[in-house]
Amino acid sequence: MTDPVECFFKPFYDWSEPTVTENKQEEVQVKADFSESKSVFFEGEDVVVKAAIIVTNPLDAPYTVEPRCFINDRKENSYEMELLPSPLFEGGALTFRKSEIEQRASVTCRKRGGLEIVQEKDTLGETIKERAPVGELKKEIEGYDFELHLERNIVARAEWNVYTMNKEALALKDDPFAGIQENLRGRTVLSKMKYASPLKVVIGSDNDQPFFEGSWPFSVILRKRDIDGNITLIKSVTIHDPKSRTVRLSQPCEFDEGFDSYSLSSDKVGKATRILKERDTPIDIQCTLQVQNLDSSKLTPEKSIVSANVEFQFESIYELPITILKESVNERV
Repeated sequence: MTDPVECFFKPFYDWSEPTVTENKQEEVQVKADFSESKSVFFEGEDVVVKAAIIVTNPLDAPYTVEPRCFINDRKENSYEMELLPSPLFEGGALTFRKSEIEQRASVTCRKRGGLEIVQEKDTLGETIKERAPVGELKKEIEGYDFELHLERNIVARAEWNVYTMNKEALALKDDPFAGIQENLRGRTVLSKMKYASPLKVVIGSDNDQPFFEGSWPFSVILRKRDIDGNITLIKSVTIHDPKSRTVRLSQPCEFDEGFDSYSLSSDKVGKATRILKERDTPIDIQCTLQVQNLDSSKLTPEKSIVSANVEFQFESIYELPITILKESVNERV
């Protein structure tokens, strides 16, 4: 065994993508607009990029976004830019109140002294200009990438329907899901997410449903979507009790029991953060359901709901190409 973390987080699952049921967008919608920004500058001129941060916040609490700006020279060198002050920019963050309509706040990023055009060199160390024939122009344009990073808190929410049925009653049914509208693959019940999220959260079991009496293993799966951005911190992973007469959570290993939920321990949350930041593998958190007190006279499955919330910090990345031009005497005039 080379990595003890894999005893708890196994890098495999074979369920489908979670279905997003209520809204194909995130619960709090955040985007950036560069339409008012200049993107072409002369060499040595201050590079100033403007961006509008657009947020729709349906939550009761204010929503905070922390911006940072970077310039990349396409050779893996990155330089952080200065954020200019504004009335809405306080303490390094922008705050958006509850509103069903879009709210906008502008940020301005500056690179003092501008950027330079780097002359290419051949294997002898001579610049293009030094070995170019008479009349041939030296390099007069350079491309850079501007990046706006927005760090914010997100809560991903998932639900999984659990159907139970007495073992003897279940044996009498060819198709226990006949007449039931459900998200199924065969008799495997697939979970759903209420809103889209940069982090996919899936709940499920490899066992067919309905479940009869006994202990049934299930998993909560975490995996980053393939979008521009980084998960910088998993803050909490919480599984809520079904509050059902027939279904309850058995205390999973390394979860802390609360009033009506279980929370992943701080040690395992830290390991989950490390794995999601360093590897493109799903995280499988093992749990157990206890099914009991089923009524043998009921010939249709009973439904309970297991839900999970994952709170995390996410750094969205928005890019704008920047062009640097060589300034000629005529252009200065």
